[in-house]
Amino acid sequence: MSFQSDANEAYPNGTPVDKADVRALWGRVDGVVANGGKVFPARGDAEAAGQSALVPALSRIFVTEGSYLHLRGPSSQALDPLFPSYPYWGIQFIVPNTTAAWNRANHTGTQPISTVDGLPEALDGKADQEVVNGLIADAEDQAEKLTFATAEGSPFDSHLTDSRGDLLAGWAADRAALAGMDFLRNDGLDRPVVVGSDNFVLWYPPDAEPAQNPALTPYFGSRLFGIAGERLPIYAAGLIANRADVEQVRLVLAGAAGEVGYGDRRVDVDAAGLGASAALQLRNRADAGGPFVELPLTVHAAPKAPGSGDAPVILSVGDSITHRSGTALAAVYLDEWGYTPDFIGTLMSETGGDAPPVAGEGKPGHCLQDLTYDVTNRVQPLAPGDESLYNAMSTADKRLRNTMLRAATGGDDPADVRNGYVLDFGFYITRHGLATPTVLWQGYGTNDIRDIPAGDIEDRIHDMDSLVYRRWHAAYPSAPVVRWMPGTAWDADRNLVWTASYIPTIRGMLRAAAEATGPVLLVPTWAMHTPEAGYDLVPSPAIPDPVTGHIVRTIGDTIHPTGASRRELFRAVAAALACASTGNF
Repeated sequence: MSFQSDANEAYPNGTPVDKADVRALWGRVDGVVANGGKVFPARGDAEAAGQSALVPALSRIFVTEGSYLHLRGPSSQALDPLFPSYPYWGIQFIVPNTTAAWNRANHTGTQPISTVDGLPEALDGKADQEVVNGLIADAEDQAEKLTFATAEGSPFDSHLTDSRGDLLAGWAADRAALAGMDFLRNDGLDRPVVVGSDNFVLWYPPDAEPAQNPALTPYFGSRLFGIAGERLPIYAAGLIANRADVEQVRLVLAGAAGEVGYGDRRVDVDAAGLGASAALQLRNRADAGGPFVELPLTVHAAPKAPGSGDAPVILSVGDSITHRSGTALAAVYLDEWGYTPDFIGTLMSETGGDAPPVAGEGKPGHCLQDLTYDVTNRVQPLAPGDESLYNAMSTADKRLRNTMLRAATGGDDPADVRNGYVLDFGFYITRHGLATPTVLWQGYGTNDIRDIPAGDIEDRIHDMDSLVYRRWHAAYPSAPVVRWMPGTAWDADRNLVWTASYIPTIRGMLRAAAEATGPVLLVPTWAMHTPEAGYDLVPSPAIPDPVTGHIVRTIGDTIHPTGASRRELFRAVAAALACASTGNF
């Protein structure tokens, strides 16, 4: 494969096209896909070729899709995969055609990034790390031939120019430009950054100073659930929208019964010691006594060894965080507190050290859209009569089936129908012969944040949560739903995702829970496990300093809490399950 052009052309605005630069760029692309790969004129042609032809050994394929050329890889499944199983052939890199590129070069002035034709999709094409390593190395070699310069009269503080002095990129305190496009703007949090829908940060200023007047709105809800005699944490990083302001916030939690907790980044409380109500206060640490924010809380504390309500039948629905020993750890905590839970479902969870696996419906990679069938590209409904075939499947195959869906009929409320199917918990229980559940565990959110644009996610989560509550209470009117969602790691990229997507997700959850006609326990677990420890680290295995023994580490997986963070998370979930089981809500 090669890309060559020797014609002397110009962009529509008259700027000459340096074909030597174009040939050099495509020469590097040639190097990435040498000795492998295929080119398809359209996505449908690639799908029609099938996995038998698109073997992993091809390494990369090119697919023309609209105005863009998509580079796809066999292991990539995060972005628009061609197939639901390996090799996935998801998108790793997107290149615009000449029309799209000229549109970009011709653009002047400013406009919201979401309205720049094709730009969000282009940002979605961030390459997987294995490709980034190779392309970045090539890019660094080329960058050595370019120089920085400051143009007289320019609004930018720093520039990147080519050998002729033409501006390639420019940076200032509140903006940045690429090839004449002034589209990287201040994000409203005093940081000039831009993030694609896959949360890839294009530019982030070093050593950003926290605001001196932090926004103190707490995203927590109005209820606190706990277990008598157990202290549970609340973290400031899980309360406020802008994590950069954490160092400026002081927490005070005062209960009607007299217990008071103080903290900067964290406060620990025994819910039983607070009494029936409490007030969570957020104050500016730099303030000498001015206004502060107070959130009134209703406090619920379940007893240990309650004697009644100690044997809940729990149906769990969730993603890999539920599956990766989430339910197993919650079962261990409930057992320690004198409860005998029965977890039901068709998949067994992973173990969690001292936590044996339990049954449930935690399915790796799933999101709430898969449960409700708002999207159809990942799961398929299980046809009636295929239960024995399903039971014989592996977890990897079961995760691609949704056995809670049945075909809609004329008697179903049209508002509950999604793509011809209805979520029916009673139908699911009957077809698998399971015990009648008394509590629903609902732990989705992380993968919906991955898939749903930030501007849409509040309303989408609100609508899907509301649907789940309607359908659950239609089958089990008095059975409570324990709704929770994990937070995310303390990481430069994820902290931006927290502001852009987690906060509106929480808002959607709060709205749906408040509107539910049956019992819903919305547990603010996103603020009840540490974002700064308990995530898988790299390098692994650890490489200690030979003298001091210290290890320089970074977070390798910012999505799935492990270790201490995971235990904190599911201790809080277990406390809410105990409250749901004993009627403390």
